[in-house]
Amino acid sequence: MKITDVIGKPGIIPPEVEKLVKEAEWPDWQAEKPVAMASIKDVELADQLARCQLKLDARLRGLEEKGYKLCLLCRAAVTRSKEGICAICLYNSREDKRMHTRAMIAEMPWLSLVEVQEFDAELGAVEYDAIRNALLDDSLDLINELATELALDYDEHGFKRMKKEMVRAMMLFTGCMPDEVDFDHLKADDLPDQQWIDFLAITPGDREC
Repeated sequence: MKITDVIGKPGIIPPEVEKLVKEAEWPDWQAEKPVAMASIKDVELADQLARCQLKLDARLRGLEEKGYKLCLLCRAAVTRSKEGICAICLYNSREDKRMHTRAMIAEMPWLSLVEVQEFDAELGAVEYDAIRNALLDDSLDLINELATELALDYDEHGFKRMKKEMVRAMMLFTGCMPDEVDFDHLKADDLPDQQWIDFLAITPGDREC
């Protein structure tokens, strides 16, 4: 598949930004050294792209003179950070790390903040609690779905799966270890969802008509 048309349209530029750009001192783009580009049959398009490249090079050189530099990772945005990494790449990198941290907490819900920080030193208490709360909400939703299915069509495998998910939810809710969850002595006030008392009482004879 080939590109047949390239259409560019400027957006709405705020007056204060337009004034700032006009008054700013930038290197003369016409003094920039042309860069070799791939041959394009459309002469007008080739000229426009070449002119855009010259202006981009001049603007980048002007930014470098003001202390900015291209991001070392994306090579698209400019930054003044000491690391040479733009805010967007830092955010994306942080998000990737958060996903790994979330997966680790999901697999080991009993981990404390201090224990998790051994793997993710930048994780704060607020983020730690937010991850646990989000995982707990997902777990509670799953338990409710399983309980609904059991009420309609009871099966032992589904009941065991629900109880297993309840153990995980209790660890996320209280920070306890798996062996500390005692289904025989559960109290409604100690549960993240008081419906669990009814869920655990579901038997094969409780099918809804």
